[in-house]
Amino acid sequence: MNCTVLERLVCLVIEGELFVEDKKMAFRNATSSLISQLVKVWFQFILRKLFIQYIGVELLGINQTLASIIAAAVLVEGGIQCAVIYHLYGKLADNDEKGINDVLNVYRFLYTCVGVVVLVIGSVSACFIDRIITGIEVTGIIYLYYFLIVVNTAVSYFLAYKRALFTADRCDYVCKYYDTICDVIFSVLKIATIVWYRNFLLYLLLAILQTIVSNIVINIVCEKKYPFIKREKHKKELINEMSTDIKHLFGGSVAAYIFNSVDNIIISRFVSTIAVGLFSNYTMVTTTLKMLILQVCSFWGPIMGNHFSSKPDNKEIKKEYLQVYSFANYFLACMIIVPEFLLLQDFVSIFLGKERLLPNLLIIIVLIEQYITLVQDPCGVFIVADGQFRLSKIADGTAAILNLVASLVFVQFWGIYGVILGTIISRIVQWIIKSTVAFRVTIDEGGWIIVKYWINNCCKASVLFIITIIAYEIALLMSFESFIMKFFCLGIMGVMVAFVGIVLIFWFTDDGRLVLRIMRNGINTVSYTHLRAHETGRN
Repeated sequence: MNCTVLERLVCLVIEGELFVEDKKMAFRNATSSLISQLVKVWFQFILRKLFIQYIGVELLGINQTLASIIAAAVLVEGGIQCAVIYHLYGKLADNDEKGINDVLNVYRFLYTCVGVVVLVIGSVSACFIDRIITGIEVTGIIYLYYFLIVVNTAVSYFLAYKRALFTADRCDYVCKYYDTICDVIFSVLKIATIVWYRNFLLYLLLAILQTIVSNIVINIVCEKKYPFIKREKHKKELINEMSTDIKHLFGGSVAAYIFNSVDNIIISRFVSTIAVGLFSNYTMVTTTLKMLILQVCSFWGPIMGNHFSSKPDNKEIKKEYLQVYSFANYFLACMIIVPEFLLLQDFVSIFLGKERLLPNLLIIIVLIEQYITLVQDPCGVFIVADGQFRLSKIADGTAAILNLVASLVFVQFWGIYGVILGTIISRIVQWIIKSTVAFRVTIDEGGWIIVKYWINNCCKASVLFIITIIAYEIALLMSFESFIMKFFCLGIMGVMVAFVGIVLIFWFTDDGRLVLRIMRNGINTVSYTHLRAHETGRN
């Protein structure tokens, strides 16, 4: 259906600021992210099981550790993509084709530099591999594996710059569509390589080929959709204009690296590299589900960014955005954490083997870290959407330093448990700082509002704890003859208990009433849109 001027009326979502076309884009992006992530998860599980079975957990640990090492080189990217997307918003809104092309050419230049630096830093850091990998003899073939991982990372920067235009134009579903196709094709090839050849070298070569092919396809599609994009010399003045934002966003890149990669390096150095492989069996599941929720909710960032730039002084609507976004993340977090608690150990046991199980206490700690990461994310997205890059950098940098120091200290006493505990503490500190910035700076309120926010979150955490205990007690009363039936029934039961518990407890709260109002407004919007479409068709 072609949208007329009448059909592009302001739709009632929160305040009613999303156009019909915006809602379509948000739905497409969320759906494509969900499907893409589910496909990726499915193949990751299969590849992980076959990898351990045919190649070995030792190489799995080496792969995870080497990937964490090269992730340090990626720090040179330093928030370039976020800054570029932020600058593309205004150009796209004004339909400034020349300005869009200028920004993309700057992005191409910067990403080419990043790719070269990644190659250099990656090659130099190879000198430290034998000091990080423990419990396994470091031979020449391990250095070759590392070099291929470095090449794969660098190649992604040489070819990926046009993806930012799809993201800024809220057409990220296009990239997801072609990436998913490539994931399916190359995952099948990787499975064949693992089973038939049992060769990690060929596996890494396929990974490089997948990176090249997927980015070439995206570039071709971009050239057809945006024919005005041409390769030109980058403008130095535009780089200078973007440099301030890039510097502030660099802190977020450092923090992300420390949170996502340093833990594996610390575990490899102070515990063992094999322990990294065993631990990654659990974090693969939790991280995948965590990314699933974050990607499905990723459309909130552009929506808030566009609104805040047009109406920066509307404090009430800002509070509603943060409230709805936070409750949505909490709701989805509960939907995955309860069944995870019931089934994660059984899943690893059946899928990868009982000999690769880790203690239950570690699972609880990992799920706590997953929960905190999910529920604190809206505050970070919220303040970045408002352009508070410097304050976001302070929050991320403080948390990253704390995480590094705490993990290094705690690992001496409690091993892997200490590393995750350090991450949890730093996540909470990061959350406290960003929530304070959100209310005091972006919304321009403080004091009791912040206290109320934290009381609310403590209550929500308590609700999740009670719901999880109830689901666990119900699970103890159930018995199954097969794992498939157990996995299916306990998974459904966990989701239903979480859903019913949250609805019953939060139905009459401010969160519940606000969500109910938005749902009612959404239904009215859909009805109005169909009515206008029918009237337009008759005319």
